[in-house]
Amino acid sequence: VISEGRVQPGEEDTPAVEAVSAVTLPPAPLAPTHNYTWTQSLEEVEVVIELPSGILKTDLMVEISLDHLEVRTKGGQELFKSKLFSKVEPSDSSWQMSSSKKQVEVSLTKYQAAHQWAHLVDTPGYDPSGNLLGEVSDLSEAELREMMGRMRSLDQYTS
Repeated sequence: VISEGRVQPGEEDTPAVEAVSAVTLPPAPLAPTHNYTWTQSLEEVEVVIELPSGILKTDLMVEISLDHLEVRTKGGQELFKSKLFSKVEPSDSSWQMSSSKKQVEVSLTKYQAAHQWAHLVDTPGYDPSGNLLGEVSDLSEAELREMMGRMRSLDQYTS
């Protein structure tokens, strides 16, 4: 069920929730387990992933493939794992630990320069051309468009 609400200071565990609709969603995509932000330019996508305290650069494993990004510790703790919205050039992409040692900064070189990404992570049922796919056959195209708009407004997949 899609719902949204606002969390008031001090109510992190009990957010006020207002039901928006009774649409059943498909399973969520692999999503990061920690906070992240992202920005893009014409040629690059920059991702900043918050790290748990005590993580050292030597503890990190960062894998950048044509359409996936994964950041985890050598001990197997997953910090970020997702299919990307669009393709990147792995050999031209890089990562570094921030000077504060609290974040990992990943620079992804876009496979298609000047291609605007709508999201960082690939969202099931959404086609980058703006056409909704038929993966959720029980929903009409209008319902899927509404659902995607709500998901974007919640910043669940964009930052």
